[in-house]
Amino acid sequence: TIVTSGFSSAFPQGIAVGRIIESYKAPGDIFYTAKVALFPRFESLDNVRLMRRKLQDEQHMLEEEAMP
Repeated sequence: TIVTSGFSSAFPQGIAVGRIIESYKAPGDIFYTAKVALFPRFESLDNVRLMRRKLQDEQHMLEEEAMP
């Protein structure tokens, strides 16, 4: 199961977003590539919550300042 990490202010930690249906690692690569089946099937959603990020500009400014 793939879950959100919490490393982003846009998505809280621990939300299940999908499951790995296939993965592979090419020779010489250090990372795996994965195909993920997303949860839920978006066409079957009845309710959706929209969130507005009030401090988005400030967040981007702080992130840019923090990068070397």
